[in-house]
Amino acid sequence: MNGHDFVGGVGHYDDGRPAETFLTAGKTGTHLAIATSDAAIAASLALQYGCPADVLCNAFLRNEDESPAGPLGMLFAILTN
Repeated sequence: MNGHDFVGGVGHYDDGRPAETFLTAGKTGTHLAIATSDAAIAASLALQYGCPADVLCNAFLRNEDESPAGPLGMLFAILTN
């Protein structure tokens, strides 16, 4: 995405609901890597405190064509479809 590689994943509760997200990007310690990891942690906390995955998915920024604008949005779009 935009010249950067991202790797993401999702951990689930036993009942199949998403419980946590993982997202990494670029070289460890860079601003991009830190912001990416922090965003995934924030999304994980939202999930763990009861925010449904589809609500998060709809909250992330979108492009003009309604596709996800960022890597976490893309991860949640895959998760909720």
